[in-house]
Amino acid sequence: LDELAGAIAARELDAMRRRGGAFDVSGFSGVNRAVQAVAIRRLLSERMGSLRRISRAHIEAVRQLILEGGPSDSIDLPGGWRAEREYNFFRLVHSRAGSKTGAAVGTAAGFSVAIAADGITVVEAAGFNFEASTIAAADLSMPDTSFSLVAMFDAAKIADAGLVARNFMKGDRMHPMGMRGTRKVHDVFVDGKLPRASRERFPVVTVGGEIAWLPGLARADCALVTKATETILRVEASAIAA
Repeated sequence: LDELAGAIAARELDAMRRRGGAFDVSGFSGVNRAVQAVAIRRLLSERMGSLRRISRAHIEAVRQLILEGGPSDSIDLPGGWRAEREYNFFRLVHSRAGSKTGAAVGTAAGFSVAIAADGITVVEAAGFNFEASTIAAADLSMPDTSFSLVAMFDAAKIADAGLVARNFMKGDRMHPMGMRGTRKVHDVFVDGKLPRASRERFPVVTVGGEIAWLPGLARADCALVTKATETILRVEASAIAA
């Protein structure tokens, strides 16, 4: 039975897996409870490297977060890990306080902040502000470019999920606008000459768990404005003044 549950759990994880290390858990409630627990144990072991210090209580807490958590709920786990819900997506984030060598590396604890559709959203952990406004497509006065600090989104395509700014995570991938396939976000950082010390706290903007925009570096092929777009969400990113 344990082997069968493990096989089913592995299949469920593969089905839920998404780009950026996130898992689509919208169908998790329909999975057998025993398989749910096995799937969570496998997921934690995969991301953490081991289940040392993880108890049954932790497994159950994660299960409840996935099944009943709000759109931006989270719980802390041993070893500096945090389990997060982002609407119908689940991910594990590790918070690093700094470098083992003692050098200042500009790292920040994991963050996940919903960007308001109107007004200014301050993401202090990233050192960025995001100013958003909704405009009619007919009033669009500037093109959407890949390397801009301004991004345009089809408002209808993100109405349900909204935009979320989160920290960069190892393994993140995106589908850059106008390119085939995906690229590692790390490679985008390197090409954009983003300092290594700034990468962990750089804001990665997502839509429903999918990476949509790296401000000033790359725009993904996600929620793009087209000829059929009626309403546009315009978002401008800017560094918080020191």
